[in-house]
Amino acid sequence: MVKTFKVEIVTPERVLFAAEDVVSLMVPAEEGYYGVLAGHAPFLGTLRPGEISIRRERGEQHFMTSGGFMEVTPQRAIVLSEGAEEASSIDVRKAEDALDRARQKLAGGLRGVEREQAEAAREEAEIRLKTARKYQK
Repeated sequence: MVKTFKVEIVTPERVLFAAEDVVSLMVPAEEGYYGVLAGHAPFLGTLRPGEISIRRERGEQHFMTSGGFMEVTPQRAIVLSEGAEEASSIDVRKAEDALDRARQKLAGGLRGVEREQAEAAREEAEIRLKTARKYQK
């Protein structure tokens, strides 16, 4: 029998995902992708924008995150995400529009905080598009 653990993905708006039959979790940590299995040592870490992959006893699910934090114990993992979406529900057209807007802002010669915000918006839109294109069939 495969060991499983509980995983939750929580955004400021809602609990996006919750299941107790997770076999493995892969998240975009600051130093690269980080994998979690049942019985993992306690861990607290920062997430960067990227793809979250969850393997369950019966299939896989994929999400995108704009970053956040993760707490892991031997029995569960909680992802606290600033923003996240399941790959299958990403609106590709909206993501393309957001990417175009961010690129236009960056081309306008922004500086300081405004430039950082535009770069973050561009990165999030790129990740959203990449995740959608990879998993939407």
